[in-house]
Amino acid sequence: MSSVTANQDQITFEEFREEWLAEFRNGTLTSLEKGQQFAIKLVTQWLGVNGDDDDLVICDGSGDGGIDIAYLHRGDIEDDVQGNQSVEGDTWYLVQSKYGTSFQGEGTIVEEGRKVISTLAGENTRLSETVTQLLGRLAAFKQQASDRDRIVLVFATEQPISEADRRALAEIRLLGSNRFPDVFDVEDISLRTIWEVRDTVQAPEVSLPVTGNFVDPALGVRVGTIRLTEMYQFLAAYRDKTGNLDQLYEKNVRQFLGSRRKINRRIACTLKNNPELFGLYNNGITIVVSDYTTRSDGSCLLSDPYVVNGCQTTRTIWDVLRQRLDSGGTGKSEELDDWRQRAEQGVVVAKIVKGDSAQITDITRFTNSQNAVREQDFIALWDDFQAWQRLAEERYGIYLEIQRGGWDARKAFQKSHPGASQLSRAANAFDLLKVYSAGWLGEPGTANGARQTFHPGGSTFKRITDGDERINVADMYAAFRLQEMAEQFNFGRRAENPSRGLTKYLFYFVVLEFLRDTLIRANRAHSNPELTKALLILDRGENQEALEGLLYSSIEVIDEYLNRESDDSVFKEPEFQDDVFRFLKSDRLGRNEDFAPLLKSLVSEHKRLFGRRRGAGQSSPRDLVARAVA
Repeated sequence: MSSVTANQDQITFEEFREEWLAEFRNGTLTSLEKGQQFAIKLVTQWLGVNGDDDDLVICDGSGDGGIDIAYLHRGDIEDDVQGNQSVEGDTWYLVQSKYGTSFQGEGTIVEEGRKVISTLAGENTRLSETVTQLLGRLAAFKQQASDRDRIVLVFATEQPISEADRRALAEIRLLGSNRFPDVFDVEDISLRTIWEVRDTVQAPEVSLPVTGNFVDPALGVRVGTIRLTEMYQFLAAYRDKTGNLDQLYEKNVRQFLGSRRKINRRIACTLKNNPELFGLYNNGITIVVSDYTTRSDGSCLLSDPYVVNGCQTTRTIWDVLRQRLDSGGTGKSEELDDWRQRAEQGVVVAKIVKGDSAQITDITRFTNSQNAVREQDFIALWDDFQAWQRLAEERYGIYLEIQRGGWDARKAFQKSHPGASQLSRAANAFDLLKVYSAGWLGEPGTANGARQTFHPGGSTFKRITDGDERINVADMYAAFRLQEMAEQFNFGRRAENPSRGLTKYLFYFVVLEFLRDTLIRANRAHSNPELTKALLILDRGENQEALEGLLYSSIEVIDEYLNRESDDSVFKEPEFQDDVFRFLKSDRLGRNEDFAPLLKSLVSEHKRLFGRRRGAGQSSPRDLVARAVA
């Protein structure tokens, strides 16, 4: 752990909260704007997504039907090292944000929850155009939802909700589940949720019993079996106690677990068809605890439990048994009764290990060595990210955020420790991996649309971080500067020019295409490290004219490509199908020249223009760049 991270242990939650909320206390913002920005920041940090994601729908305002923000998390399908497919369902998160005094406890939850349920049921007719369109997407989603897909109503607050509020949540969960069986759920998040996912923060103490048959084969270890129904009851009790089942996995792959429900097809198939045989086919789970004791009823009281191996197993047990046991209904089903009887016979093999924080790290790594979790998944433990964070500060004076809420925590630390190094700029490491992929690797579609491939263990992540030309801190900084340049031209969600709203990754791609072409024409090496070196040279003050020529020439390509009247417009591409979002997110964009021949033609034409002199006695933009990086 770096010294900076260690020092940040010294800040309190209240210091973190004050810094996190500081931007919303701007007197020029309306109450609506404050609430909206609060919701966007909290939800994007919670889910680990970018605020420019076009699956993020801002609904807040008149006619919002109780929905402030909606976000579609699209599930991924991947193969683990044993060839089993892990399937992550799609989830619509419908966020009811309560900033400041707008949250008045359980009454607010019940009132606003009922409003959202009525909106989903089509009973609220006074809706904005944005919400009306959203409901159309949700209606199609419900029609084709599988048992892995969810619509989750999320209450987002500053402070954690109370026990009374949690009972109100349970009431809304039941009401929604009755109206929308198998698909509806409710969760709550707060600033405490973001605070607790930081490595340096200990989650609140939790003690819960689990019933099973255990033996003590060694000091600090219990091994045995837990009935499937008992395992489900333990998971349900944990969620009721904490309000957040994901906290159970925080010693596992916390950065990318989020609230996603990834299940294994084979696990789900066994649970649904042969639950009584589950213990024979499944490798089991490992739970680490700070302590355990045997109670008089034979159950084992687990203190501070964390599932460090068996995330997919327990998540699948949760999803399948919740659907079979807690979906409501007053009638009888012989088929379901038979399944329940067989599920009572099924067990999961469990190892309960008592250990301290240092031991938990090794336990987590070693127990995951033979399943879908790869070594790189332990991002909080990954040396390269920690090294980049330290070097980014030392060499470039920026804070490299590798965990949600890290920058707010650093700013709070700086405020309470004025003698510490004071940083004013920050970059998110995972956003920079996407910038690098779009520009240096020439894959803007993958960067724009894919998520899983950038997670540790994903194919793009491995490509970027392995090999002779693996990314380093200089590459990260160059990507950060390119990102800042795009922001100066208002690329992203808040773009005034329509061509800038969807095309920041395409902009990164074109800039590096022009730079690479310049190096090639100058008979210079043009590997990825050389591109980084060239871009950082251009970023120096004395090379401002050359840099501006490169950037403005790239923007001309973007603006022309998004112009419907252009001969080389994206809307005229042979494979364009009336959805510019989908086209720009295709992993074939940039990677396969045949996919976007008009883009190829347009870039080639502007490369020629880039090499033309703008007037008598003047150098071409390409010549300026070539001389600067010579």
